[in-house]
Amino acid sequence: MPDIDPEELKVFLQEVDEQLQLLDEDIILLEKEPNNADLIQEIFRAAHTLKGSSGMLGFQKMAGLTHVMEDTLDRIRSGKLAVNADLIDSLLLCLDALKAMTAGLESGEESDFDIRPLVASLREAAGDEPDAAAGDEPEPRGSIAAMVAEDGAATERLEAALAEELNVHVISITITKGTDWAAVRCLQSLNELSTLGEVIFSSPSQEEIEQEKADSHLDVILIGGDDPDALRDIVSSIDDIEHVTVESWAEANNERRSDGGTGAGTEKRAVDLGPEARGKEPAEQLEMAGQKIEALQSIRVDIDRLDALMNLVGELVIDRTRIAQLSKVLKVQYRDDEQIEALSQTCLHIEKIVDELNEGMMGVRMLPIGTLFSKFPRLVRDVARATGKAVDLVTSGEDTEIDRSVIEKIKDPLVHMLRNAVDHGIESAKEREAAGKPSPATVHLSAHHEQGNIILTLKDDGKGIDPQVMRTKAVEKGIITADVAGRLSDAEAIELIFEPGFSTAEKTTGVSGRGVGMDVVKSGVAAVNGLVKVSSEVGKGTTFTLQLPLTLATFRGLLVESGDGVYAFPLSYVQETVQLDPETVETIVGAEVLRLRGDVLPLLRLGDVCRNRWAEGDGLRDQFIVTVKAGDRPVAISVDALREQQEIVVKSLGSYIGQADNIAGASILGDGQVVLILDVASLVKEATQRNRQATELERSIS
Repeated sequence: MPDIDPEELKVFLQEVDEQLQLLDEDIILLEKEPNNADLIQEIFRAAHTLKGSSGMLGFQKMAGLTHVMEDTLDRIRSGKLAVNADLIDSLLLCLDALKAMTAGLESGEESDFDIRPLVASLREAAGDEPDAAAGDEPEPRGSIAAMVAEDGAATERLEAALAEELNVHVISITITKGTDWAAVRCLQSLNELSTLGEVIFSSPSQEEIEQEKADSHLDVILIGGDDPDALRDIVSSIDDIEHVTVESWAEANNERRSDGGTGAGTEKRAVDLGPEARGKEPAEQLEMAGQKIEALQSIRVDIDRLDALMNLVGELVIDRTRIAQLSKVLKVQYRDDEQIEALSQTCLHIEKIVDELNEGMMGVRMLPIGTLFSKFPRLVRDVARATGKAVDLVTSGEDTEIDRSVIEKIKDPLVHMLRNAVDHGIESAKEREAAGKPSPATVHLSAHHEQGNIILTLKDDGKGIDPQVMRTKAVEKGIITADVAGRLSDAEAIELIFEPGFSTAEKTTGVSGRGVGMDVVKSGVAAVNGLVKVSSEVGKGTTFTLQLPLTLATFRGLLVESGDGVYAFPLSYVQETVQLDPETVETIVGAEVLRLRGDVLPLLRLGDVCRNRWAEGDGLRDQFIVTVKAGDRPVAISVDALREQQEIVVKSLGSYIGQADNIAGASILGDGQVVLILDVASLVKEATQRNRQATELERSIS
């Protein structure tokens, strides 16, 4: 592995990751839009950028593979090669190899990945005739010093010029690929440069250029030409010139002159015109330059630094609450004191600033859900190809923002869901044709905000889930008894898909069907205090709906008391709070329910489920009800007392406590008291389990 500065390598890897993600998305899109010239140009540029940056740092395998990709894309761009599924497959395999190489570099080792089979596969897909060199690894261009060393006359003239301390420039010129005028542009460049100095070497040579052996690159060594800008400008004015770099000889060969060289010869000057800039009026070029400058206003920040900063802001939020409480106490105790009044106003200002700081930090942590959605078209295509199906993934709501920590935690659950949708949900081509369904099938993934949460919906137009099949499979696997299966509603039977080890697949495949997946989805969503539910119609398709919090860092919560503990309900789950009337509580078949305005709700006593100390008597007098909803059915939870609403900073319970039933985390109040954050989804699940015969109970009461 080349000796590279760690910071430089880090920046390179970040850029590679961005380019690979761009290529992944665009190559998938290219299969659907094979004649989109702008798209092809964007893909070509990304490959060209990868080749250049990897070659510059000495990663020859990466540079070689991207060089072959670039050649293939150039043929597509020039209309000499048609896009087909095999070609897309080969390009995607090359991307996978580049990702593997990148992973190796991240771990500190350059991959020994053999790219020759990939090169051969790509050339075969492109319709190239196999030859002896087809499997050779393409090498990036050699250094200018190595090239000029093979020319005795040029070497002698160069050494003399350096001894006389003359300005020696290395000019690197890139000509737009696909142009039929490459040789002409090379000759024009040599002629123009000759007016400003002495051309002692070029690659390709003038003789080769005249024989039309020129390609899209020209390297020139020029003696003289005091102004690098003039050299750059005179070449840039020629048509079809895409990129011009002007360097001193020392810079080009990583050497350092003892005297520093002349002022005019030591600065590296480069201009990347690009096809979109050529032919533009000066005003338009200035506007494009302004857009590039604006893009440079953003910087990369390590996520660990953001997390550390967020933790500090969280501590500020806690202290802000404490200061506000102390301010209120002092105002009551010293009502007419001017200093206390001034202190109170300062506290209000601090509250405002901390709120704005907290909101700003949350905004920094937010990412568009599209950053996750963009990874899925490739996944769906790969699974569809593996199963012999035609499936389109349609996404919407990509601009919906969510905390990046939530995105990281729901990636795997969504991958499971998409795999299952394509593998199990979508029928084969013959089955769809027999059912009169269109081809390709459609999987729709969407996101939107709703009442402080993010709602993700995954919907397919496949065969749907048969509730009777679910009942039968559940009994066969011993998940439920036949008696229980007979009492399940269709909706409850479909929910069995989330049971551990449950699968309706008749055979296992390399994609799914091993009984691992949907239970992982439910537990993964629960890990971020979210909910998942499913609905399905046989022959029409299946819809999964995920309800997720915007962030895992802070939330607005309702504080309540139960026994000797203080608890917080996330407000996004709270429907209403009422004084409990003991007369509205009934017990049926051992399960407590609450009648509230004609509705029958499962009832949980928070003190029971959290094992708190209770008051004398039946524990229902002077109680309050918090009605929460996580899913379709509301649940009533009784508490001792209601307190205020408050901004809650989420803290982990820590490894020494581990997972606690019905508890999602903890926080610290302004007075230093610890408050436990309730896992509402877990509470609702417990209430539902206690009231599995809910429908029959409602009928018996009404």
